[in-house]
Amino acid sequence: MVQEVQRKEEEGAVEGREKWRQNISSLSVLTVAVLVGLPLWWKTTEVYRSPLPYSDIQNLAGQQAPPSLVYTISVLVLTEEETMAASFLSNLQTELANHTVRAGEAEVTLAFLVQPLELDAEVIEKVNEAVSSAGGTGVPALTTLLPASAPGHYSLLIAVGDKPRPSRVIIGAERWAFIHTTIGSVQEAVTAVKSMVVDEHQLKWRLEDGRGKGRSQGRGSRDTEEMRQVRAAQGYQVCLTLVAPDSSLATVDWNIEDATDRVLMPFLNHPGIARLANFTISSQVFHYTDLKFSPQRSKSGGYYVSSTSLPPMISSVESKLGSLVSQLPSLNFLVLVAPPTHSPLLIRDPRGALTDNFLVPQWGGVVIFSPPGEEEGGEEIVVRMEKVMSVFVRQLQLLLGVPITSSTSPGVVLERGTLGMTEWQLDQLMVGRMVESVSTATTALISLVELLDKVKNMVISDVIQKEVIASLGQLQECYRLAGDGELEAALTLSQRAMVSAGTRPLTLTHLLVPHSSPPPHTETAFFDPSILELLYFPDDQKFAIYIPLFLPISIPIVLSSVTAFRWLTSSSSSRHSLRTSN
Repeated sequence: MVQEVQRKEEEGAVEGREKWRQNISSLSVLTVAVLVGLPLWWKTTEVYRSPLPYSDIQNLAGQQAPPSLVYTISVLVLTEEETMAASFLSNLQTELANHTVRAGEAEVTLAFLVQPLELDAEVIEKVNEAVSSAGGTGVPALTTLLPASAPGHYSLLIAVGDKPRPSRVIIGAERWAFIHTTIGSVQEAVTAVKSMVVDEHQLKWRLEDGRGKGRSQGRGSRDTEEMRQVRAAQGYQVCLTLVAPDSSLATVDWNIEDATDRVLMPFLNHPGIARLANFTISSQVFHYTDLKFSPQRSKSGGYYVSSTSLPPMISSVESKLGSLVSQLPSLNFLVLVAPPTHSPLLIRDPRGALTDNFLVPQWGGVVIFSPPGEEEGGEEIVVRMEKVMSVFVRQLQLLLGVPITSSTSPGVVLERGTLGMTEWQLDQLMVGRMVESVSTATTALISLVELLDKVKNMVISDVIQKEVIASLGQLQECYRLAGDGELEAALTLSQRAMVSAGTRPLTLTHLLVPHSSPPPHTETAFFDPSILELLYFPDDQKFAIYIPLFLPISIPIVLSSVTAFRWLTSSSSSRHSLRTSN
């Protein structure tokens, strides 16, 4: 009997130890699953999101343009009285007070720094001689003696007379102006400076355009100028196309390589144009058998087509043009060789005027070349491409937005620059492009961080973080340079930070052209492929994947853990009862 009791006690002890091991094992598994398994699973399956400078980017929301643009005006007052010269500089600085250009929430402050122009005594003597002997007409020849100036730095030669006489103003082609005025009058100088330095209307609409507010739809001359200009981009694809009759009717020779080298390349290589964007050039030939218009006989014996028939013709030609392997915005220029049976061929506008070319806003231009006389079938037509290319260059100037200037004021002379463009015109274009690029890049950065903050399952890789920080740094450095008057350097940084409408990863242009720049940082971040990796992997799909995996594992762990907790509770109660009874 005693042995039976001992045996049951031993069996109970063994069973107790076995339950203790089972329950401790269950609690250990639960502890490892909760403390190690869940954090490890959470960490390895979370969406990787590198930290971004959200606060710094949000601060750009109310500052979508350089806070200030500083222009330096160096003035030489040709007078023997030093007090008069000092008084003139002081009055000019007062008149050129800071002015703010606003477009919605964005604004730019135009600041002018007036300082004396330091020249050698010999140079000043020659300028005085030219002014006194020729009334200022010899001053342009002396501009080679003026110090070289960079964008944003301008020189004024002021001849102050003590006798009333008609004012004379000469605005040079290379950032200088000569003004002959009377004592105490600075209005001519103020007008000359503002004419050279800035076009406020252009700045305002470029701010709006960069912020995605669209362009004006009015019919004014300035509205028309806005509508025809292409948007700022890092580069453009210039496509030259010969639209010729069927080769069975006539063969056409257009010698495009020579015309490009002689006329187009000098324009594109001009420093004021080359700094705006990279240009790649291509050419192609398209033969047509039928165009969507019917020429009519003119009273002069030639033929003409109405301007209303041009859109269908452009559409029919555009649909057949070869598409180039390029992600750059395209500028198309067509040479349309008139059919031998309808030559000469011109275009009649709504006012009744006849012309041989027309411009398509934000697309390109078309020139109609009429062969001299009716060619018989099979004869060769030679296109005078230098004349045609000159028209293309003018159309390209309008598309890029080179300012159009004309003087209607009496006594004001505007010098004509190289290729018909003055340095101050190109400076105005450069500043406008810089402001538009900054506004575009800022808008893109703000949109990017707002999107990433709203959609939590978007990946933010280290590459995106690096590009966003680099773009933000470039924008801030651009603001600093613009405030210091280094406008050309500010343009370069704004172009790197800019984002345009489509993706542009490294293309053949960047691989083949040595001076071609890499894609902008903002654009690289905005269109990084990794940003969409988990965008289309919603939560319900996550549950559908993880529940079949974790449910069979978690049920035994949970049930055994409940049993272990009950055992611990009962064991604790038993020990407490024993202590109480003792």
